Amino acid sequence: MGSNDTFQFCSGGRHHYGGFGEWIFTLERGGRLHAEQFVGDKKKHDKAYTLAKDENEKCWACIDALALPALKGSDRAGVPDEAQYRFLLDDGAKKVEVKAWANDVDKRPDLKKLVSLIKALLEKYTKKDVVI
Repeated sequence: MGSNDTFQFCSGGRHHYGGFGEWIFTLERGGRLHAEQFVGDKKKHDKAYTLAKDENEKCWACIDALALPALKGSDRAGVPDEAQYRFLLDDGAKKVEVKAWANDVDKRPDLKKLVSLIKALLEKYTKKDVVI
């Protein structure tokens, strides 16, 4: 992967009855983070941040370890109240998107580690309680 890579994670749940909304975490290889939250059709948070060097390196190490182009997403129907996560990697020439149900992500240590890191970074930078 190259220096122009962009990774995006979407938590799903924009219209969830609990009102937690959807978080969209977009990270550029250089450490620029764009965090958005949507509840229904309303944008509740939209701000850019710059990650500390060690945070960015840790996050990209997790992303690169996934080998997203070869990652298999969920191939089953979802269950009630289960969010579908989206993982997207764009290297400028090619976009790769993988969709996985939350319960499937919880069974994969590599994906679970990345989602936990994303949640922690969102909470640190947005100063909000993040439900993913």
